[in-house]
Amino acid sequence: MKHFGGIPLLVLFVNLYIHQNVVSNEIVNLKNPNLRNGWAGKDVTLQDEQNGLNAEDGDETDPNGSHNELLQKSGKAELQMQAQDSDSKEDIKTKIDELVNKAEAANTKADTAVTEAEKLLKTATEAEKQIKVDEEKETTAATKAKEQAEKAFAEAKIKKEEAKTKKEDAKAKAKADDAKKKSEETDEAELKAKLEEVEKLVGQAEQAASDAENEQKKAEWAAKIAEELKKAYEAKKKARESKVAAENTKNDATSAASGSKVQKVTEAIKIADDEMQTAAKNATEAEGAERKAEQAASEAINAIEQKVDAQSKVNVVQNEADAASKAATAAKNAQTKAEIAVFVVKTEVSKEEAVKSANAAEEAKTKAEEVATKSEEIKITNVTKSEKVKSAKSEAVNQAAAADKAKKEAEAAANSADKAQTSTKGIDNETTLSTAKKEAETAASNAGKAQTDASTALAKAKKAQIETEIAAEVVKAEKAKKDASSDADAAVEARKKAESEAEKAKSNEVAQEAAQKAKEQEAEALKAKGNAQTASDQAEKEAEGDGTEDKLAKVKEKEKDASNAATAAKNARTTAEIAAEVAKAQAAKTEAEAAKVAANAAKDEAQKVADESKSAEAQKAAEKASEAATTAGEKAAEAAKVADDATSVSNTATLSTMQEKANKAVEHAKEAKKAQTKAELAAEEAKAEAAKKEAQKAQEAADAAKKEAEEIAKKEKVDAKAVAEATSALDTAKTKAKEAKDKAGDVSKEVEKAEKEVEKVVGDDAQKSEITTAVSGIKGKTSEAVQAAKDAKKAKDLAEIALNVVKAEVANDKAKKAVTAAGVAKEDAKKAAASAEQPKKEAESAEEGAEIAKENEIEAEQKAKEAEDNANAAQAQLKIAEQELKKAQEANNEEKFQSAKTNALAAAEEAIKKGQAAEDAANEAKNNAVKAAEAAEKAKKAAAESALKKKLKVLEIMKKYSKQGYNVVDNDEQVLSEVEEQANEEEGEAEEEEADHSVLNDVKIGDDDEEEEEEEEEKEEEETEVKEEEDAKEEGHAQSTISKMAMYAYCK
Repeated sequence: MKHFGGIPLLVLFVNLYIHQNVVSNEIVNLKNPNLRNGWAGKDVTLQDEQNGLNAEDGDETDPNGSHNELLQKSGKAELQMQAQDSDSKEDIKTKIDELVNKAEAANTKADTAVTEAEKLLKTATEAEKQIKVDEEKETTAATKAKEQAEKAFAEAKIKKEEAKTKKEDAKAKAKADDAKKKSEETDEAELKAKLEEVEKLVGQAEQAASDAENEQKKAEWAAKIAEELKKAYEAKKKARESKVAAENTKNDATSAASGSKVQKVTEAIKIADDEMQTAAKNATEAEGAERKAEQAASEAINAIEQKVDAQSKVNVVQNEADAASKAATAAKNAQTKAEIAVFVVKTEVSKEEAVKSANAAEEAKTKAEEVATKSEEIKITNVTKSEKVKSAKSEAVNQAAAADKAKKEAEAAANSADKAQTSTKGIDNETTLSTAKKEAETAASNAGKAQTDASTALAKAKKAQIETEIAAEVVKAEKAKKDASSDADAAVEARKKAESEAEKAKSNEVAQEAAQKAKEQEAEALKAKGNAQTASDQAEKEAEGDGTEDKLAKVKEKEKDASNAATAAKNARTTAEIAAEVAKAQAAKTEAEAAKVAANAAKDEAQKVADESKSAEAQKAAEKASEAATTAGEKAAEAAKVADDATSVSNTATLSTMQEKANKAVEHAKEAKKAQTKAELAAEEAKAEAAKKEAQKAQEAADAAKKEAEEIAKKEKVDAKAVAEATSALDTAKTKAKEAKDKAGDVSKEVEKAEKEVEKVVGDDAQKSEITTAVSGIKGKTSEAVQAAKDAKKAKDLAEIALNVVKAEVANDKAKKAVTAAGVAKEDAKKAAASAEQPKKEAESAEEGAEIAKENEIEAEQKAKEAEDNANAAQAQLKIAEQELKKAQEANNEEKFQSAKTNALAAAEEAIKKGQAAEDAANEAKNNAVKAAEAAEKAKKAAAESALKKKLKVLEIMKKYSKQGYNVVDNDEQVLSEVEEQANEEEGEAEEEEADHSVLNDVKIGDDDEEEEEEEEEKEEEETEVKEEEDAKEEGHAQSTISKMAMYAYCK
């Protein structure tokens, strides 16, 4: 606008220029289109034209120029004044224009404020809607924020219209000049009046714009509040969701663990539990922050409504919303960590199962290799059958390798999951946690696949192992068939040889019998050969198809048939060959010598069992065996002498001489054989009687064990499962003892009968066969008696094991009860310690009791933990003892039985020790609880005594003041009575609590009376000093109280 300031001066110079050119009749018309609104230009043009006319007239009037000269002087002065006046008016016009521009700017500001307020209203409305969705209801603060934004928007629109109106009015005023003629000029007074009016309108427009901006600010605050509330509600909702997700995750972890005791599984479950609690804690914090944000929002809205600066209040809303968001983020992070923990659990469980499968597959492989190795030692001509063993073994090896590979993959996955979890320790970065979660999830998936692979490999390995065993059984059956055929062929040759030897010495009765026996065994061998062939073929047929446990059992059964047949063939062959060797003169000598040896062996065996059993009947039988052995020895010596004599002259003696000598040897051999038979019969009788005695002892021991087990279970009121095992063992022992007794009786009767029959034997084969059969039957019954005795002893051992298991069960039951009692004692000690805290606050004299109660609470808790640990150990040992008892019951050989017995007894003994330790710890916990209760009662009594003293002193002081004239109480005796009554009530309550605590202790607590007396004396001295100090304080306090009471009474 500065270039317009020089216009009036320019006009002056132009007018002067025009006047100077009037003489030459040169008229200059100046027009300036650049002047604002055309007003100045129009005025100048009219003025210039008028001045030009005046100049022309002047020239005509005064041709000499004198009038022109005067006109120039007066015009100069007029122009100067006119220039000044023009300059002032131009300034006013400029100011008016500037004010109009301000009005335009104010209107623009108001428009902008309305536009922004509308956007903010939309923001607040959307936030309020979202909150309603999240909360499923309307919320006061959010609704008020939206309403405040609506109100602000409405007010802003009103102010906008007001600003617009004022702007239009100002512009209209500024343009009012246009209605006037171009030749007219507005005087300065009118311009100033117009300026004032425009200034007023512009001021109103600017105020309206300012008000609109203020309303915009309110809308901004309201929208901000709504947005922050939405953020707070969303944070609360997310935190809750994270809390629920963390809880579900923790439950998933527990479920996925499947009872696993692996340390990492336990740790991961603990982490999941901790993170669940963290999520819950942050959810609570988010809810608290949301409530604070809502409260702050209400306060901020109130500030807005009161038209004060609400920024600080809005900041509070934002801070609380940020706090809620932070808590929600922390809850989400806790959820993520809990989810990672679940993946770790799943990974570890999968790894554990994969390891088990791999180990089992390795065992299957090892067994398959052992079976294959033994099978390779068996040489058969059928290569196909041998190759099946190798092929099945190779499959077992491959599957074991596959299982091991899966195990390693599971272990690698477990390491990855553990690494992922470890990477999250102390980390709250969402990206890092998300990455770790993905890694853990991948690891869990890989571990699960590895577990499946290992399980599949295990199944295949077991199948391959079974197929290896089946193939090996087929090979063994094939070998048995081959051996049976070979042994049968050898039995044929033995029969031929025996017959040949018998032909050479027909008068040799023993040789004839040997030949006959060889023939019989030949038939047995041939029969066994056929059986072996059939069983081998059946084993091969059963082996067809996939390998199963059932199929293996059937193949084994057929192989056993083949092996038994082969054994029978071999036995037949051996017997036939032995029979073939018994011939001629030496047959009698050999038989007699064998009779002597057998009789001596029977004698020794009979004496041994008689000595071991201490049985009178067995001793009698041993003495008979000794007599028979002496006879057999004498006859064997005679047979040997005759046989040797026959042999010495055999090269020169005739057949009849040899037959005579041989017959004499045979006769001596017969007597020796008779004596041998008697000795063996006596030995069998001794063994049977000894077995009867041993079985009876076993029965008595089993009965004693069973009774002791029942008494223990009854006394301890425990439903011991092993009592039934002891009872079952006793029943077995009774059955076997009776069986041994019955068999021994049968043996004794048959021995007596057989001894008579032996004397009748002369040489008849039928008689010999009868005696042989009778002896065999007696031996069979003796073996049954001996076996019954062994079974009775085993039953006795089982009963004794069961007795110890019963003791272990009792110990375990006591340990459980001890854990319960210790837990109760721990809680009671805790309550006692807690109850001593208030008295401790009320009186210094109660502090010692409270400290003692606290110490005993800690000790009770430690003993309760000790009791629990020992109880767990007792239960574990009991389980081992029960398992070993079962193994002993199922043991199929002596080695397994003795091992199970040793382990069961050791485990039972350990369970008893641990159970006693649990009881001891529980008793100590009870003692601590009682001590804590006593200490708490002591603290309460001390506090009560202190309170009573205070009351008594108050009463005493009240009496004192009463004597001095203060009418504080109406009846001193009534007050004293109430004080004493309250004290008695407190003392009664203390005694009841003490009685409650004393019920807990059912164990005597040994105290050292002398030490307690010394401690009591020291405590009494300390308490006396403390009480004196307290009395002094109490008296002062009481006096102050009574003074106030007296003053109050006096004023009243």
